[in-house]
Amino acid sequence: MRNRAVILDSFNINILEERDQGGFRQYEMRNDIGYLMRDGARALVPKGFKFNGASSPINAGKGLKSAALHDYAYARPDSAFNEAKKRWEIDLYFRQCLVDIDSNPRWRAWTWWLAVRFFGGKHFNKKND
Repeated sequence: MRNRAVILDSFNINILEERDQGGFRQYEMRNDIGYLMRDGARALVPKGFKFNGASSPINAGKGLKSAALHDYAYARPDSAFNEAKKRWEIDLYFRQCLVDIDSNPRWRAWTWWLAVRFFGGKHFNKKND
Protein backbone atom coordinates (compact mmCIF):
# COMPACT_ATOMS: atom_id res chain seq x y z
CA MET A 1 0.00 0.00 0.00
CA ARG A 2 1.39 3.39 -1.05
CA ASN A 3 1.14 6.57 1.02
CA ARG A 4 0.06 8.68 -1.94
CA ALA A 5 -1.41 8.31 -5.40
CA VAL A 6 0.98 9.52 -8.10
CA ILE A 7 0.84 10.56 -11.71
CA LEU A 8 3.34 8.72 -13.90
CA ASP A 9 3.55 11.00 -16.96
CA SER A 10 3.53 14.69 -17.74
CA PHE A 11 0.00 16.10 -17.83
CA ASN A 12 -0.62 17.91 -21.12
CA ILE A 13 -4.07 19.09 -22.14
CA ASN A 14 -5.64 21.26 -24.80
CA ILE A 15 -8.29 23.72 -23.68
CA LEU A 16 -11.02 23.47 -26.30
CA GLU A 17 -13.27 26.27 -27.47
CA GLU A 18 -16.33 24.05 -27.37
CA ARG A 19 -18.46 23.66 -24.26
CA ASP A 20 -20.30 20.57 -23.04
CA GLN A 21 -24.10 20.40 -22.68
CA GLY A 22 -23.90 22.01 -19.24
CA GLY A 23 -21.85 24.90 -20.61
CA PHE A 24 -18.61 23.78 -18.95
CA ARG A 25 -15.21 24.12 -20.60
CA GLN A 26 -13.88 21.05 -22.40
CA TYR A 27 -10.33 19.70 -22.24
CA GLU A 28 -8.55 17.12 -24.37
CA MET A 29 -5.61 14.92 -23.38
CA ARG A 30 -2.53 15.64 -25.50
CA ASN A 31 -0.79 12.45 -24.41
CA ASP A 32 -1.47 9.19 -22.58
CA ILE A 33 -1.25 9.64 -18.81
CA GLY A 34 -0.75 6.92 -16.24
CA TYR A 35 -1.76 6.93 -12.58
CA LEU A 36 -0.63 4.72 -9.72
CA MET A 37 -3.10 4.62 -6.84
CA ARG A 38 -2.43 4.13 -3.12
CA ASP A 39 -3.56 0.49 -3.28
CA GLY A 40 -1.29 -0.26 -6.26
CA ALA A 41 -4.03 -0.10 -8.90
CA ARG A 42 -2.87 1.38 -12.19
CA ALA A 43 -4.94 3.52 -14.54
CA LEU A 44 -4.43 5.05 -17.97
CA VAL A 45 -6.25 7.97 -19.61
CA PRO A 46 -5.50 7.92 -23.34
CA LYS A 47 -4.46 10.72 -25.65
CA GLY A 48 -7.47 12.36 -27.28
CA PHE A 49 -9.90 11.77 -24.41
CA LYS A 50 -12.18 14.79 -23.85
CA PHE A 51 -13.41 15.72 -20.38
CA ASN A 52 -15.00 18.68 -18.63
CA GLY A 53 -12.81 19.24 -15.60
CA ALA A 54 -15.04 18.19 -12.69
CA SER A 55 -18.28 19.66 -14.15
CA SER A 56 -18.01 22.73 -12.01
CA PRO A 57 -17.74 26.39 -12.92
CA ILE A 58 -15.71 26.94 -9.75
CA ASN A 59 -13.07 24.26 -10.36
CA ALA A 60 -10.57 26.76 -11.85
CA GLY A 61 -8.05 23.98 -12.47
CA LYS A 62 -8.03 22.75 -8.87
CA GLY A 63 -8.71 19.16 -9.86
CA LEU A 64 -8.00 18.68 -13.56
CA LYS A 65 -5.67 15.71 -13.16
CA SER A 66 -8.16 14.00 -10.87
CA ALA A 67 -11.10 14.89 -13.12
CA ALA A 68 -9.41 13.44 -16.21
CA LEU A 69 -9.07 10.07 -14.49
CA HIS A 70 -12.53 10.21 -12.92
CA ASP A 71 -14.29 11.14 -16.17
CA TYR A 72 -12.47 8.46 -18.17
CA ALA A 73 -13.11 5.81 -15.52
CA TYR A 74 -16.81 6.74 -15.45
CA ALA A 75 -16.97 6.43 -19.24
CA ARG A 76 -14.94 3.20 -19.39
CA PRO A 77 -14.93 1.48 -15.98
CA ASP A 78 -13.77 -1.81 -17.53
CA SER A 79 -10.72 -0.38 -19.28
CA ALA A 80 -9.49 2.65 -17.32
CA PHE A 81 -7.80 0.55 -14.63
CA ASN A 82 -5.75 -2.63 -14.77
CA GLU A 83 -8.95 -4.38 -13.57
CA ALA A 84 -12.64 -3.38 -13.67
CA LYS A 85 -13.70 -1.01 -10.90
CA LYS A 86 -17.06 -0.24 -9.34
CA ARG A 87 -18.40 3.31 -9.20
CA TRP A 88 -17.68 3.71 -5.47
CA GLU A 89 -14.05 2.69 -6.06
CA ILE A 90 -13.65 5.22 -8.88
CA ASP A 91 -15.10 7.94 -6.64
CA LEU A 92 -12.69 6.98 -3.84
CA TYR A 93 -9.73 7.25 -6.25
CA PHE A 94 -11.03 10.68 -7.31
CA ARG A 95 -10.97 11.84 -3.69
CA GLN A 96 -7.46 10.44 -3.14
CA CYS A 97 -6.16 12.09 -6.33
CA LEU A 98 -7.66 15.45 -5.40
CA VAL A 99 -5.45 15.44 -2.29
CA ASP A 100 -2.39 13.49 -3.46
CA ILE A 101 -2.00 14.70 -7.05
CA ASP A 102 -3.88 18.00 -7.34
CA SER A 103 -2.87 19.17 -3.82
CA ASN A 104 -6.37 20.12 -2.70
CA PRO A 105 -7.23 20.41 0.99
CA ARG A 106 -9.03 17.41 2.42
CA TRP A 107 -12.24 19.39 3.01
CA ARG A 108 -12.49 20.18 -0.72
CA ALA A 109 -11.76 16.57 -1.67
CA TRP A 110 -14.51 15.36 0.68
CA THR A 111 -16.94 17.99 -0.66
CA TRP A 112 -16.31 17.01 -4.28
CA TRP A 113 -16.43 13.33 -3.35
CA LEU A 114 -19.90 13.86 -1.81
CA ALA A 115 -20.99 15.66 -4.98
CA VAL A 116 -19.95 12.78 -7.25
CA ARG A 117 -21.53 10.25 -4.88
CA PHE A 118 -24.86 12.10 -4.89
CA PHE A 119 -24.99 13.40 -8.45
CA GLY A 120 -22.52 11.36 -10.52
CA GLY A 121 -24.55 8.19 -10.98
CA LYS A 122 -26.38 9.42 -14.06
CA HIS A 123 -23.02 9.88 -15.82
CA PHE A 124 -21.51 6.51 -14.89
CA ASN A 125 -20.62 4.41 -17.95
CA LYS A 126 -22.10 7.04 -20.31
CA LYS A 127 -20.43 7.15 -23.72
CA ASN A 128 -17.96 10.04 -23.60
CA ASP A 129 -16.28 10.57 -26.97
